[in-house]
Amino acid sequence: MANTIQTGLKKNTKDYRQFSYFTAGIDVTQQNLDQFDPYIRGRGRIFMHTPPKYMMAQFPEMTRNFKAYLETGYKSVTGISNMNVDFESFEGGFNGQKFENVSKVTDETDTMTITLYEQSGSPVRDFIETWVTGVRDPRSGIAHYHGAIQNANSAYGEKYHTAEFIYYVLDPTAKQIEYACMFAHAFPKNVDKDHYNYESGNNSNVEISLDFSVTKYESNYINQIAQWYMFADAMDWNYLNFNPNANGNATASIYYDLALDSSRPPYKGIDSWKKDTPAYLRSSMGYKAYRPDGSEVAKSDSGVTNAKSNPTTGHGAEVPSGFSIAPNTNKITPSGDLANANWRLG
Repeated sequence: MANTIQTGLKKNTKDYRQFSYFTAGIDVTQQNLDQFDPYIRGRGRIFMHTPPKYMMAQFPEMTRNFKAYLETGYKSVTGISNMNVDFESFEGGFNGQKFENVSKVTDETDTMTITLYEQSGSPVRDFIETWVTGVRDPRSGIAHYHGAIQNANSAYGEKYHTAEFIYYVLDPTAKQIEYACMFAHAFPKNVDKDHYNYESGNNSNVEISLDFSVTKYESNYINQIAQWYMFADAMDWNYLNFNPNANGNATASIYYDLALDSSRPPYKGIDSWKKDTPAYLRSSMGYKAYRPDGSEVAKSDSGVTNAKSNPTTGHGAEVPSGFSIAPNTNKITPSGDLANANWRLG
């Protein structure tokens, strides 16, 4: 079967010819319920797939903390627009009859908004203002990356001061993805400060809307990346397994230990790449391999070579020696020196 935009995501395989739905009245008996599986909204996940590189170079801890809070503390993600179809009109005849032909199809998504609560000490505003003012100083108009360019920690360019986000929507089981997209070339459109104004009797919390200028992409390749995030984010959703940390030992219940947060070891579900993981993600996400003693595994240590891991999509992958690639997929099985490595961002 040819690919569609749902390839790699949850696919509806119901036979709707076997159910009349509402035409002859509602029939929700057991014989028909299998065909009735409505889409239920409300479970979206957002990840900063690629942080602004100059911020990672100049402010690594601030960037990691902001990334972790944004990925777990968001209240809403909005901005996805509908596809629009434009038509060209043609007119003729004595009566001026008209018809229309399709001209183009456009996706006008150009802004993505993430809302979250500001915390004491203003970490959200601090990060966004630092990010924006390093690209264009509000006084001089110069891009200085807050010293990263002068100190040769970063070159200048869109690649170094924009971010990428992966967003996906889960079904009620949180085990399948209904929709996925990438927000690329993301840059903040404003820095919220109006909540610092004073009004007598107003002691409310502060909800910040982070507006980003973006370009949105959807594809089977992006669906694969979203699948990787879903597996990496494999939380325990069962309330019976909640650990209140009564013994004082840190648990996943009280801190964010997704593999993308380099201040933590990789999440236990994908530790040391023991689950099949798209190989090409490591280089695109800036991951590095570290031995248990903390030393970095360099490319020369693992015999990394470039390879085409998927003849269908042609995505390039860095494949360490000792890794095998399943046919027609981007999945790898680890072995050798890297089998026991910890993969961390940056």
